[in-house]
Amino acid sequence: MEFGSSDLFCQSFMVFSGNDFIATDGVAEGDPLIFGEDLLVDDYYTLQPDALPNRLSIAQNAGAALVVGPDSGTGTAGNTVHVDSHLLLIDRLGNTLEALLLVEELGGLAVAIHLLPLGALQPKVEYRLSGIRQQGTRHRLAQVPLLQFPLGTRVATADNILRTVEDIKTGDRILAEDGRKMTVHWVGATPLLSSRAMAPVMVDAGRFGNEKALLLSPRHRVLGQLLRNKMGQDGIRQIEPKLMTYVQMVVVDPQAVRIDGASADCLFIGHPARSAANAQHPVPQQAAAQHNWR
Repeated sequence: MEFGSSDLFCQSFMVFSGNDFIATDGVAEGDPLIFGEDLLVDDYYTLQPDALPNRLSIAQNAGAALVVGPDSGTGTAGNTVHVDSHLLLIDRLGNTLEALLLVEELGGLAVAIHLLPLGALQPKVEYRLSGIRQQGTRHRLAQVPLLQFPLGTRVATADNILRTVEDIKTGDRILAEDGRKMTVHWVGATPLLSSRAMAPVMVDAGRFGNEKALLLSPRHRVLGQLLRNKMGQDGIRQIEPKLMTYVQMVVVDPQAVRIDGASADCLFIGHPARSAANAQHPVPQQAAAQHNWR
């Protein structure tokens, strides 16, 4: 398990390089993924057969901008990350898949494009680009489920045995709420000294069917319910801010897992002391057009 040493609170996502998602039919045939503003609806894209997902670590800095974390498996630490577009993809059988197009920037120039699929993106399958949205994209990133829990939290493995998150290793398989067995590609620990708003939340034993009390963050969801919206209810209370270490298990297409008898996941936390709601960080090279699906 890797331990973060940065002042930034980093969270990781499994992404593909935009160069591995190639237009195979349509006006842009032969071209890799580009800015959402320049993409054409109804073009078909295919993930290359030898494409492998990489771990992109993202943090929110003190200025509320998203940046590549120092522990990232792809990208360059410190570069700005823009959530350029929210894509809707449909394969030839009618199955839909959402994805986020991320632009990595340095000094006003785009240096890389990453594709974050919000589901299982299959190689050698043609996907029609059915819709492009460039409004509310950062909010959509904040809704992507992550598997990040405090030290001592017990998670169900593929053989339905509870193990503490710090005992999970790369290559282990953990059990999703829907019964799917997810392979862990990376495990890392990051300390977080929370602000008052992000102070830990104590969930009493039995409140959600959990076998013992859980100490989580306001950005955790238990049985699909965001704890931030449940604080003050019976058996759910926020405690004083404290330094806590969170362990993230990075998998492809993460889903809620069983922790101590309850289903749970975590949403993007970002900077513990700031909100990005009013931050303005334009994407370089005119890639920030604001409109709905087109």
